[in-house]
Amino acid sequence: MKPIFFCKEDTSVINALKKINNNGCRCLIVLNDLKKFLGVLSDGDLRKKISKGYKLNEKIKPIYNKKPLYFFEKNLSFQKLERIFLEKKIDLIPILKKDKTVKKIYFLNEFIKEDHTSKKNSVAALIMAGGKGTRLDPFTKVLPKPLIPIKGKPIIEIIMEKFMVSNIKDIYVSLNYKSNVIKSYLNTNKYSNKIKYINENKPLGTAGCLKYFKNFKKRDLIITNCDILLNSNIENFYKSHKKNKNDLTIVISQNKIKSPYGSVIVDHKSMRVMDMKEKPEFKMLTNIGFYIISSKIIKNLKIKSKIDMNELIKILLKKNKKIGFYKINEKSWIDIGQWEEYKKAFPL
Repeated sequence: MKPIFFCKEDTSVINALKKINNNGCRCLIVLNDLKKFLGVLSDGDLRKKISKGYKLNEKIKPIYNKKPLYFFEKNLSFQKLERIFLEKKIDLIPILKKDKTVKKIYFLNEFIKEDHTSKKNSVAALIMAGGKGTRLDPFTKVLPKPLIPIKGKPIIEIIMEKFMVSNIKDIYVSLNYKSNVIKSYLNTNKYSNKIKYINENKPLGTAGCLKYFKNFKKRDLIITNCDILLNSNIENFYKSHKKNKNDLTIVISQNKIKSPYGSVIVDHKSMRVMDMKEKPEFKMLTNIGFYIISSKIIKNLKIKSKIDMNELIKILLKKNKKIGFYKINEKSWIDIGQWEEYKKAFPL
């Protein structure tokens, strides 16, 4: 293993930054003089400390994470390792020998699977982030919805990471409300060089910005609302779309809706009440706000004004286009665009 991935507690901040800039993984493993594992130092740890006035010539000892995630080689499960990398988006995980020396380092990019989504560069992603997020008032009066934090990380960053892990690295973000605030954050993000912005001078609806993709180079487009967290395999979704030769595919899920009122069952002939049900629960298939649209459809769209995705789908159905669906488990997604759902999923 290369020395560029390691440092000691007495390494200066400036030297640690130089190593991180050169190793390409944004982290260093901290060892003692006996080369035993002590912890992990990240680029973020350093920059946060520097922003608070920590000097570049000072030691990293008080900065690094002394309780990071690691595995001993005898307990190593490759499947578990893969799941942790893809769920937590950790840059590296060290594997230790019994004496706590480092046996091997696994990196996130080793677990990003090559798939036809990337081999042919045939798909890009569009995050619709232009809405006001009125359902999250009063939160969104100060902070735009894409920057609402989920366990300390903005929603939009979590969505982007999901695409990146699926090797979809061409990401478009449509903006309108508080666009400058969102750009200011994303321009300092580690994925800033992957983002292309679509600036909506006025709200165009959830499908209106597709008019800017008419000259898209024979690529399909995955579209997501900016308040949907999907914990499902995007590659499988894309494969289903291609296999079924759909023009547009909608991700759907069964949803339970509880009526706030009691229901009454009646017999109209006798004008009698037959039964009562207290606040019954109904099941329905829900469009969760996650789609893939084929390049040939995008090319022929004629969008001149504001239009929502539901309206566009109705138009395509009238033209006899093939609209398919991909069903996911109700526990595989969260709509954090609703304040009550947000609080349930991420208690304050």
